[in-house]
Amino acid sequence: MALHSKKETNVGDRLDRLPFSRFHLKFLLLIAGGEFFALFMIFGQGSLAVLVEHALGLSAVVGTLIIPTSFYLGMLIGTLALGRLADTKGRRFIYFVNLGIVAIASLLAAIMPNYILVSIFMFIIGIGVGPELGIADTYVSEVMPKNSRGARLALVYTIAVIGAPVAALVMYGLSGFNLDLSWRLTLIIVAIGSAIMWILRRKIVESPRWLEGVGKKKQAEEETEEIEKRVMKYNHLRKLPPITKTTPVVPNKRVGWGALFSKKLRLRTLMIIIFQYAQSGAAFTFNVLVPLFFVDKGYTITSSILFSMVIFSGFVIGSIFNIPIIDRIERKFGIVMFIFIAGILGLLFAVTSNLYLMLALGFFIQFSFWNMSNFFHQYQAEIFPTKLRGSATGLGQSINALASATVPLFMVALVISHGLLVTFIGIFILIAIVIADILLIGPKSSKMHLEEISNM
Repeated sequence: MALHSKKETNVGDRLDRLPFSRFHLKFLLLIAGGEFFALFMIFGQGSLAVLVEHALGLSAVVGTLIIPTSFYLGMLIGTLALGRLADTKGRRFIYFVNLGIVAIASLLAAIMPNYILVSIFMFIIGIGVGPELGIADTYVSEVMPKNSRGARLALVYTIAVIGAPVAALVMYGLSGFNLDLSWRLTLIIVAIGSAIMWILRRKIVESPRWLEGVGKKKQAEEETEEIEKRVMKYNHLRKLPPITKTTPVVPNKRVGWGALFSKKLRLRTLMIIIFQYAQSGAAFTFNVLVPLFFVDKGYTITSSILFSMVIFSGFVIGSIFNIPIIDRIERKFGIVMFIFIAGILGLLFAVTSNLYLMLALGFFIQFSFWNMSNFFHQYQAEIFPTKLRGSATGLGQSINALASATVPLFMVALVISHGLLVTFIGIFILIAIVIADILLIGPKSSKMHLEEISNM
């Protein structure tokens, strides 16, 4: 007996009614494994920069230029170029290629003899890391059922963001052993981990929604039918839940990157550009500068990295907290609520000198930022049509990378010349821009069919 009615339903309707199964869990773990090493690198930039600065005898500004700035500029290129290819070549293709780039470039960066060559390969690592987050948002949103896709993506980021405190822990342990070897061995660990995930990802399925969206209807049907069979097998089901709603899909047609600025989508695209620059400028400035904050207050490099590990654990706890609430709160309101809390706590962080209070405030700042982050990663993937979802999330993450490359460099100068309070006032202004942007322009999206949102 047929598992579906091909004439009445699309693959999205069929995927949305599936119960969670071991198939979904395996898929999420393959996503999360690569994300772990991406976030290890993204959030390890501050500690890595401090280690390289002191090992090679560089200034804070030069260290920021050759490590986080080079890396984030690479992310900018990677998210734009590979994000677009995800819409033309497929999600699976890009997700397989990018980790190969990360593995090779990390190994080469680790053995370079001078900071100029290190900077070049940090840039290439950034190109590989660049599409990882945006394609994860796209991929998970397209494969997971609509009522729980937020929680499933939050689960991916909960596993992956463990990479943030682990990065600090690794560099803390290695820095006490040998300052110069510490950053080199860190990059070798990233190379090995990325290579392992590159091999494992050969088993990941292509997105049926993407296949349908590019006109490969037969392949999309076959992929979806295989997923349905696996769900039935893993959950010991004789039949699947009925499809309660069918959503028409806008007929497939080839569209270019410029369609993001069409009359229908330009407001959303503008909203994402403003949002990504402002939120990334705020969040990543804090992430990159955490070790510098403590060094500026007179603590040793090793102690500063240890304190960073404690603060970055707020990411993990915040993400765990987020899983049961992300599908209960409208995405745009969740973004606004948690980034506002982070801003208020940031101002308090800037004026305190008590170590334990700084650690507690830093922990809850990251707790709040990561709750906001889980909401926005799901949000930016939901509000664009399937045929442009990879391009849209790629554009968003490229703006994110641009802000990450430029704003922290400016903020380093502010810390040196004007102190923490002025720096955090700058961060709070960026947060105010995020709040106004999302509230005034952002559409609602929670629990809607992706096809419904695409057709709006």
